[in-house]
Amino acid sequence: TCVAWDWDLTAVNVHSKGRLRGSRSDQDSVFKNHLSHDFVLMFNTLREKRYPQAILTHSDPHHALNVNPHSDGTPVLAGEEMVRRGLSFAAEDHSECLDVFVVARYPYCYQTREKWESIGLENAMEMCKTYHLERFLEWNRNQCEDAVSVDVERKNILLIDDDPNNVEAARSLGYKAAVVRGPSGFKLTDLLE
Repeated sequence: TCVAWDWDLTAVNVHSKGRLRGSRSDQDSVFKNHLSHDFVLMFNTLREKRYPQAILTHSDPHHALNVNPHSDGTPVLAGEEMVRRGLSFAAEDHSECLDVFVVARYPYCYQTREKWESIGLENAMEMCKTYHLERFLEWNRNQCEDAVSVDVERKNILLIDDDPNNVEAARSLGYKAAVVRGPSGFKLTDLLE
């Protein structure tokens, strides 16, 4: 089993709108104060047991390119860089969690032929997390290629996301999925519904 986490309103209980502005201290305070307690607990438990995990987010560095840096020169934090910085606050060892796969793509940025072809797509990116899930599936299969007994299939990946559209799209492709309910990010009880 593998777990794919959404970032905004799931791992963290706020919505970054794809990017974090402000000083480095301001950015870090978002992670210090807004990581979901239950996410941190489950994330570290799964990591300790070596279950593959991913963060699948619509935060995209291309989307944040036109946002001015903070007055002190601190650049906007977005995409994989934002996720890894946040994970360093979630991880018990305070690492960037390089063992966690991250897909940071905002579908609206990949609606023209030039843009979707630049990431290997044949059509515009769907407005959900199917692209992200397929990359995670592919990554898992590559990680397990030496393990003959391991067959990573869609049904072995659980998406945890606050957006019901992402959850339904995932289920329609054969993935397991759970909806995060409420404004406080992931709660263990979200897995019971």
